[in-house]
Amino acid sequence: MTSSSNQDYSGAVTLSGGDRTLEGAAILFGDGIVGGTNALTITGQLSLAGDATGLTTLSVSGSSFLAGDVTSSGTQTYTGFASLSGNRALQGSTISFGNGLNSGGALTITGALSLTGNASGLTTLSVSGISTLAGDVTTTGNQTYTGAVTLAGGDRILDGATIAFGTGIVGGDNALTITGAP
Repeated sequence: MTSSSNQDYSGAVTLSGGDRTLEGAAILFGDGIVGGTNALTITGQLSLAGDATGLTTLSVSGSSFLAGDVTSSGTQTYTGFASLSGNRALQGSTISFGNGLNSGGALTITGALSLTGNASGLTTLSVSGISTLAGDVTTTGNQTYTGAVTLAGGDRILDGATIAFGTGIVGGDNALTITGAP
């Protein structure tokens, strides 16, 4: 579906019959998405007010506003800046933020994290898989990195109450400053 302006889906949306691409200025989901084991590509901005489940992959070219949890069997790629409302859970093979994120709640990532740009405003951050950090992370509470952490793109700052590493850190000639308890 292609439009030159917004696409507004006020009720629940079910994808069927294959992968889908929605292109417009902003794609607005007032309820949620049931993927039906299909991929969803958003060319434009995304506003998601409910949960998205059953997707194989999700790719967003513009900014994203997530007021629901997202579950995919494959990757989730948020190319533009991402704003998260409330406590959010993102589950997939790799969750990629291409331009940073801001949240007023906790973020739980089940899978790997690839972060380019800073993450701020989080209460807590928990990542079950490996993490590649090409941005600083600020939380008011704990940060938990269960898998290995790789620092990329320069020196990094992790600011939170407690920063916990389950496996280890690969610095790649980058400095790491931890503000909080390691």
